[in-house]
Amino acid sequence: MPEMICPQCKKPFRQGKHNQRFCTLKCKDDFHNAEKMVAYYQRKREEVEEAEERREARLEVVNGGERKPLSEILEALKPEALPKPEQFKRRAW
Repeated sequence: MPEMICPQCKKPFRQGKHNQRFCTLKCKDDFHNAEKMVAYYQRKREEVEEAEERREARLEVVNGGERKPLSEILEALKPEALPKPEQFKRRAW
């Protein structure tokens, strides 16, 4: 069998089967786990970028394109104060 180089640890090894790519099971597991982590973080980064784009689009619609401080936006979203209880009293006559 031919001499190969392990993609994970970069050490040469003698291939036992025609489809063997790694020198040990640990190297194989480490390689595939690293690939999974890279894919996971790329997906998370894309999700964050999409969320930021949606937020930017929503802010443009809400603010008419103007950027306002968050405190002003929150103040604008607060419900109006309830009227004082005296305003609810009615006279019977």
